[in-house]
Amino acid sequence: MGIGAALVTSALLSMTSTTKGFLPPRMTTTQRDAIATPATGLVIYNTTTSALNVYTGAAWVALIQLDSSGNVQLTTAGAGFIVKDASNGNNYKIYTDGGELAADPV
Repeated sequence: MGIGAALVTSALLSMTSTTKGFLPPRMTTTQRDAIATPATGLVIYNTTTSALNVYTGAAWVALIQLDSSGNVQLTTAGAGFIVKDASNGNNYKIYTDGGELAADPV
């Protein structure tokens, strides 16, 4: 289905706008957790935490969250983040080591 433009053949739904955005389903953490057998990749906006959440197939993960000061918070269930330097293609792992921030090439 194409909304505002021709259908992109590889997409189930394609939308185009220069004046409006996409609003995913908005719900509380309790409502999110009540979803029976969420599909892997399911996305919601969590109104309890003000975070975009995605279901990984095993757990809900907050992709992006704003704190009360407007700072972007990224949360990982793993050991850190992999950041790609677009200027040279190198990857760096960002993690905490004993409370200190560290980065290593990967």
